[in-house]
Amino acid sequence: MHTRNRSSLPQSLPRVLLIIVFFIGILLRIWRLGAHDLWHDEAISYFLAFKDAIPLSQSLEPPLYFLVLRLWLNIVPWPNEFFLRFPSFFFSACSIFLFYKLAKYLFDQKTALMSSFILSLSPFHIWYAQEARSYSLYVFEVLAVTYILLKALEEDRLKLWVSFIVLAVAGLYTNYFVLFLFVAQFCILISVRKYRKRIIRWLRSCAVVFFAFFPALIKLYQ
Repeated sequence: MHTRNRSSLPQSLPRVLLIIVFFIGILLRIWRLGAHDLWHDEAISYFLAFKDAIPLSQSLEPPLYFLVLRLWLNIVPWPNEFFLRFPSFFFSACSIFLFYKLAKYLFDQKTALMSSFILSLSPFHIWYAQEARSYSLYVFEVLAVTYILLKALEEDRLKLWVSFIVLAVAGLYTNYFVLFLFVAQFCILISVRKYRKRIIRWLRSCAVVFFAFFPALIKLYQ
């Protein structure tokens, strides 16, 4: 019986440590979330998402974050600084767990725990978790796209490729800098031998992504 307890401890320890890391990250991000007044860019997010004083069609920024924020503010009982920043806090906290999954998939559980712990303490990650802007959602989508793409390259399942397309389109409609992510993906595909056989699948998926993003691309060019 004692042997069983000793063997079960190492198996449950990583899960306990992950919960602790996640809890620390949540505390650091939600602490004084609504303590400060809105600054200029957060006020723009407010008007785009809630008051609609600036129509989204006239905004130079991609619309997805503001649509998510608008939906959220229509649900909460009253819009204040805390609730306006809550989506950023939520996506930032979820990124800690997603970063753990990505690091575990690429390396091992110990590396995943260490890297997620470092991310939970990251001052920049905490800073943007408490700002009503799209950056937390952008980081979450980049991590999700990368994780799903790696699984799609390994397993080559239609469900994973469709998920990659959806997440990539969402990322582009959140932040235009996701365009540079495709350059990094191409570099991975041509440099890792086992992934080269999937390059046609990746190109087809990218074609669908850019077709869906084409209206925003025209607007960006203008």
